[in-house]
Amino acid sequence: MAGEAAENRKAQRKAERTFTTTKHLDKLRRTRPHRQHMVWDSEEKSLSVLVSRGPKHKRQATLTFRAVYYLPSAPGKPRYKKLGRYPDELSNLKAVRGQAAQIRIGAMRGVDPKRPPLVSGGFKEVVDRFIAEYAQPKQRSWSETARMLKLYAVPEWQGMMIEDINWREHINPFLIRLSLGKFKGPHGQLLGTPSVARLVRAHLVTLFNWYVEDHASTGFRSPIVKSSKTKEWKPPARERHLDDDEVRALWMACDEIGGAYGALVKCGLLTAQRFRKVGQMRRSELKDYMRIPGRMENGSWVADEDVPNVWDPTRDDDPKNKRVSVVPLSQLAREAIVSVPIIDAERAKDFVFTTTGVGPLKGLSHRKARLDRKMLALLRQQVEARGGDPASVELRPWQHRDLRRTARTLMARMGVSNEVAEHCLAHALATIQATYNRHGYLAEKRTAFEQLAALVERIVNPPPDNVVTFDRAFAT
Repeated sequence: MAGEAAENRKAQRKAERTFTTTKHLDKLRRTRPHRQHMVWDSEEKSLSVLVSRGPKHKRQATLTFRAVYYLPSAPGKPRYKKLGRYPDELSNLKAVRGQAAQIRIGAMRGVDPKRPPLVSGGFKEVVDRFIAEYAQPKQRSWSETARMLKLYAVPEWQGMMIEDINWREHINPFLIRLSLGKFKGPHGQLLGTPSVARLVRAHLVTLFNWYVEDHASTGFRSPIVKSSKTKEWKPPARERHLDDDEVRALWMACDEIGGAYGALVKCGLLTAQRFRKVGQMRRSELKDYMRIPGRMENGSWVADEDVPNVWDPTRDDDPKNKRVSVVPLSQLAREAIVSVPIIDAERAKDFVFTTTGVGPLKGLSHRKARLDRKMLALLRQQVEARGGDPASVELRPWQHRDLRRTARTLMARMGVSNEVAEHCLAHALATIQATYNRHGYLAEKRTAFEQLAALVERIVNPPPDNVVTFDRAFAT
């Protein structure tokens, strides 16, 4: 009797882990599990349903069909392919079983359903697959990659097979035309600069390398080779930074604009971090304090202490080639952050600089154009107050990323050491130093950012004795 009861319990547990008809699936939907679990099909061994807690307002489980498969290159390692949700996307159980069986049989032959073979190998098809399978999942700026390839490369070779494209006949002449500004755009306009040619070439290198690794025929190699012309396409390193008059005009223009964008530009200058990173600042990253281990300072030992008001922008999805570090916030930076109203929106992601609550600030180019106009007007007012000709004043073009260079230059003026300043900017260190020197420089960075804020404040509001007109300066 005991053995029969055990067999019954085993059969009951097995029945709970399998489904046979849509009636079983409807019954599963009416449940609300405490955690996710899988229920397997009794007929197709590769088909399963992932049962998840559904939305609270529906009070029912969410069922997702998934096919499990094994590739010969990784035996014993299960992989899952999402097929769709029941019953909104898939409701025909027979068709789903057939789809799962095809995936299982194809995987036995080495076909990964997540990377199916290309249909034709045409250049446009390859670009579309590259964007969907590589750029979008792995690149933060994948939309820019897609734009560059579809604007320049696809019109050039959309009628060709990718393996028929070679360097001498196709890629090199194309890049030369692009660098000379002789590429015809979609409306007949001439496009291209050396910088654009360099960027397009970089995207093509990544595209061909991805194709060679995942889809190319045996023996095919990337047609892009190193060339002596490559150096000609590299733009010179940027040197633009804002001088004192421009910093003053920038600050005053931000005060006039106000809102999230004005505070964002101020924080870009005061934190010296990459502007994209500052724009994605979240309130959950603002810490009341962070502990500094004991250290030597001016020849004496300083015990452990807490640094108040820090911004910790480090995240798991940070790019591997970009160093990110903790930023102690000066009083001036905290005032800029506090001035931004908190937007309470549905599904808010606690972004600081936002107008919707669900994403970082958008439309930066239009906002910066307005900022430039106000800066120019203020610069002309300054020159006119000094007795100069305001019509002769022009604002040299600058970009948001130049704020970082401006901050670094101001730190040097305040006597901040190169080592500390490089840590403030989160620049990558030399290999040996990065491997063995794990000191966070938090106390040193706190002092550096306070010095930076003090200099900015002095530039914006100079002491009366420090105001010297151009006429007096030239007279001396």
